Amino acid sequence: MHSVHATPKPGTSNQEFNFAQPLKDMVTEKSFPSLEVLVRFKCDVHQWMFAYVGVVEHPFFSVTDVNGGFKLPPGLRPGRYTLEAIHLKAGTVSQAIELRAGEKTTVDFTMQVPSAP
Repeated sequence: MHSVHATPKPGTSNQEFNFAQPLKDMVTEKSFPSLEVLVRFKCDVHQWMFAYVGVVEHPFFSVTDVNGGFKLPPGLRPGRYTLEAIHLKAGTVSQAIELRAGEKTTVDFTMQVPSAP
């Protein structure tokens, strides 16, 4: 038994929902009308279960590995882009990049997580 509870930020057109999933492998599809990073999901039955979902309009996103490394999905065409890194406690930083055909591009982000009070 799980209770899937999404809690989007107030002021967006995304609506909070909460539904039960009592059966193993049960699938329930939901969508959000507005872009939002990060939407918090939690299980109201198991307090340790939670996740954050990025609602974006393109497939070009990545989640870092345990060392902070990331790779963008294939298919991103050469051109100028702005990459954005988001951390729940450190906030958001962005960096302009230019991708050239056949070249690898390295991007480093530095973020500061505030000290606990």
